[in-house]
Amino acid sequence: DAIYKQGYCNYQQQNYTAALPFYSRAMALRLDTGVNTFSIEMGVIYLNTGKLDSAAVFYRQAYQKDSTNGYASYGMGAALALAGKTDESFAWFERSFQTKTPSYSEIKRDKLLADMRNNKKFKELLKKYY
Repeated sequence: DAIYKQGYCNYQQQNYTAALPFYSRAMALRLDTGVNTFSIEMGVIYLNTGKLDSAAVFYRQAYQKDSTNGYASYGMGAALALAGKTDESFAWFERSFQTKTPSYSEIKRDKLLADMRNNKKFKELLKKYY
């Protein structure tokens, strides 16, 4: 547990580069099985360290476990958008926005998607659900 918790402290401080080795070690030790949010956290870490394919893998895992998890859908949309697959990302964003997760204020604070918020279709989706 100490390995995961040390990684989680770095995660909370948004020090994703420092969190990654602890999360990887926790996964190798199978400590991830007891943490429901582990896949989302790994997705966030990979997304914020520019490893978009790895982020998508973890968001997809989270979505497969719970298709109502708005953070999983949002993360998939973000990974696709940042990878230049904007058209594909809209279906994922719409799934997320339908659940109202993340909140509107969280979306507005998302620095990674600052450019996406200027996209007309993205704005329309936000307006439709929030």
